[in-house]
Amino acid sequence: MLVVKVVEQIKFPTNTWGWLSTRVIGPERGRFLIEVRGRSGQSSWPELILTAPEGAVRVEEREICLLPGKYRVEEAVDRRGLRLLRFYVANTETDVILFAGLGHLVPEASDEGVLELARAEGHSRTGRNGDRWALVAAPIGAVVALQPYERRDPIYYRVGVNGVTELGEADAVLHPSEW
Repeated sequence: MLVVKVVEQIKFPTNTWGWLSTRVIGPERGRFLIEVRGRSGQSSWPELILTAPEGAVRVEEREICLLPGKYRVEEAVDRRGLRLLRFYVANTETDVILFAGLGHLVPEASDEGVLELARAEGHSRTGRNGDRWALVAAPIGAVVALQPYERRDPIYYRVGVNGVTELGEADAVLHPSEW
């Protein structure tokens, strides 16, 4: 279990993203079922399954968002054994910020305490093109490195009280303590 704070709404990938999409079912009994899917050609597969309270999710025609707030995140599995994240509204104070990034975490170039809660990837049939998306939890002040699909180099971000700021891209894969 982890308590996180969302300070800026988290946008889930939609069909306009290329190789990632999101399905939403519900609300049912006050909760949504959200599934982020990877795609390649005509095939698709679940990359992330999560549930969230009805009041924590905004669903519009072209946008699906997890709204700002504090959430308790619990890990579970569905009946097929797929990993599932359950979000519940929390009243506990936390210094851990949850955000979405366009890439996968590069742990060796990120500060301690940074967690990639979930990741999604879709790609062309040749594998030359694709998209990556991740849900990242990080303490305030942490530097986080994310590697997009199409780039060899990570992009560095700083996590702040009011959100995430891009620091820049570098060829170097270095932990912030080595800068």
